[in-house]
Amino acid sequence: MQKDNQKGKVSSAQTTVSSIKNGVNNVVVNISRNNSKKLKLILLFWVAEKDNIPIPRYKDKAWFSESAQTRLQNIKKATWYDEKIHKIHSIPIYAVHEIGPIIKNWTEKYGGKEKVETLEIGVFSHCGLDGPITYLTKVTPPNNDVFPHQMAIKDGWDSIDYNWVKVGGRYVFYGCNSGTDANNGFAKRLATLDNCEGVAIWGQSTASYPSFYPTYRVSNVIRASEIQVPYAFDIGHTYMVGCDGGKGWDAMKFSSKLTGYFFLSDKDLEKNQYPKANPMRCFVKGNIAMTTHQGFFNDHRQPSIN
Repeated sequence: MQKDNQKGKVSSAQTTVSSIKNGVNNVVVNISRNNSKKLKLILLFWVAEKDNIPIPRYKDKAWFSESAQTRLQNIKKATWYDEKIHKIHSIPIYAVHEIGPIIKNWTEKYGGKEKVETLEIGVFSHCGLDGPITYLTKVTPPNNDVFPHQMAIKDGWDSIDYNWVKVGGRYVFYGCNSGTDANNGFAKRLATLDNCEGVAIWGQSTASYPSFYPTYRVSNVIRASEIQVPYAFDIGHTYMVGCDGGKGWDAMKFSSKLTGYFFLSDKDLEKNQYPKANPMRCFVKGNIAMTTHQGFFNDHRQPSIN
């Protein structure tokens, strides 16, 4: 796949698409193609607890919440978005097991399964090979008793009634290492479950970091500080992007010559040598369907693709 790399468009260097049949590209690329007359539910969950470190701070809480808000605003500005059809909510949670009951509650609020179906779910949190983490709250059922802060797939993730659309569902986990292609990778395992059959399950291929852009890691000293800085994430867009470690200083370059700092093209970002975002991986039915940067479906510069 080769497209112009300007303004967040897909580059051949960052994107690979599998040869899986049955229209996987339609599932991954354009979630607006489901023409069912039902309402479309979009739920963006973000973990609202403090970090579990000796000195309490709220930096990652703000990162998660503002990343969810950026996704929400990108969807609302999308060319396909219709407020009469698409019902989108950003929802704070304190434990992963809250996700299932909340989906059920919103489904019932909009008239039940006969009236509404789920189009997209996003989870903004810390993550690992066993899924999203809530450090301060034990989850039910836990993946194990040693670290009971990630939910087990059996009787946990596999028991959620998502009420997915027939075609075009998207499930995105933005936390670290959620989309590794190892057999024990979380997104890959979720994509094999009956309650996620045919849904595009996205996850990060590496650790994730804050960024103003989805295609390159761009940050500043205030956001990177270990000290809580009020309103650090209130200015500019916020994304959770994959990146290699040790690139923090490279991500904090700033030039007064760069006009329109929050709306730079990928060409400008590359020219100024910001670290390129590591790709996310998309799994369908347990197989890799696509490997690409997050800007493929979530980019404030491109309302036509969100």
